[in-house]
Amino acid sequence: MEEKLNKKTFLGAVCALACATNIFVAQPHADAMMNAHEQEKWARHLEKEAFGGPPETSSEEAIRLTPIIQGLQKRLCDRNGIEITTTPFQNTYDFETKIHPMQVIDNYHTCYSVGAGYIYFNARYLSNQLVGSLSDQYAYILAERAIAHEMGHALGGHTTSKKFHNTAEILAEKKSVELMDKLPEGGWGAYLVSVNIHCNRPDENFKVVKSFVDACDGRITMPTFTTTVYHDKGGGQNNLCLDNYSSNENAYFGGQMAYCIAHRALSVEGIEVVENFLKDEIKFKGDYLLICRSSSLPNGYRVLASLYGSRDKVLNDWSKMKGFIANGHLIDDYDWVAKETFHKDDGKNQWAMWLALAVAYDVQH
Repeated sequence: MEEKLNKKTFLGAVCALACATNIFVAQPHADAMMNAHEQEKWARHLEKEAFGGPPETSSEEAIRLTPIIQGLQKRLCDRNGIEITTTPFQNTYDFETKIHPMQVIDNYHTCYSVGAGYIYFNARYLSNQLVGSLSDQYAYILAERAIAHEMGHALGGHTTSKKFHNTAEILAEKKSVELMDKLPEGGWGAYLVSVNIHCNRPDENFKVVKSFVDACDGRITMPTFTTTVYHDKGGGQNNLCLDNYSSNENAYFGGQMAYCIAHRALSVEGIEVVENFLKDEIKFKGDYLLICRSSSLPNGYRVLASLYGSRDKVLNDWSKMKGFIANGHLIDDYDWVAKETFHKDDGKNQWAMWLALAVAYDVQH
């Protein structure tokens, strides 16, 4: 559901439910919730209008992508307690807890949640805009959020009642954040990465980011998707930037740090270095991971950044940066530490470690 189209073609838009002006005009029981049978019938009607007939899934690309998309869907559903079923819904509110396996099709151009738990993605759209080669964690995150957004429409019942006419897109965006929250790689950084790569609904995207900033009680500003600024207790403004040449790293780290601040989870003791347990699952880059651990976080932690090198190198970097903090090189020494670490070829690990520790120390004290 994205892109604004005219009345005649609104059912072929990614954001059809919210962007088309007359989406609910022909809908049965527009002011009330449809029962399960009516939802199923209405979904078939929308499919016929959008696809011109039954969904077509015969292309080589559709066949290749289907298990990938359904695998990512399963990750989201498993983490959020949502049942994937092939049986038509029997009860009016089944859409809140159940969903059907997503289908990758050929006779459509983007993606569409038609209600009653049915969601469709176009094969070419997935290849060109979302999935690609799934070469790293950011490609996975982008695909996951697209799936989570469409799930937001389905789980919210956005084709079942007229009341969602003006709010469907922002509700789906917020639901996508909630659904991804429980993934190991989830958090605000994941959202910022996805919109940095593919900002296709800017109005809703900026509203969500504003809600992140508002939740931080003045400690964080986000002038862009890739720039998160920490306002320290001494009045300084510190860019939570890891690498000048990787906007996705900046977006992810800054968003994850802001998330931990907003959830009062950031502490020096909670910053840890662990082995990269996501390398095989979603091709998360790095030999080790910098994390924030806290009981107030989903899964008990948030991943902050990737770390590179042998075990000895990473542990030496970690020991050195903890020493910086112990010796009083805190957030006020931002520029000095940047020269000592960030701007050196082998200093990327150290800068990420120190910045997380320094912000955590300032938050605590």
